[in-house]
Amino acid sequence: MIDLPFKLGSAPLGAILAVGALHTRTHTSQIEYLQTIYGDRTW
Repeated sequence: MIDLPFKLGSAPLGAILAVGALHTRTHTSQIEYLQTIYGDRTW
C-alpha cells in the first residue's frame, strides 16, 4: 500500500504504477482529434 498525497488515503502499488499509462491512454483520442483539426491526417 502506498500513501496518496493530499490525505486521499492509500492505494495498492499496482494501481499507482498503472496511473500514468491509463492517463495517457485516455488523452490519446483528444490529441488525435486536435491533430486532425490542424490538418495532420497521416498515421
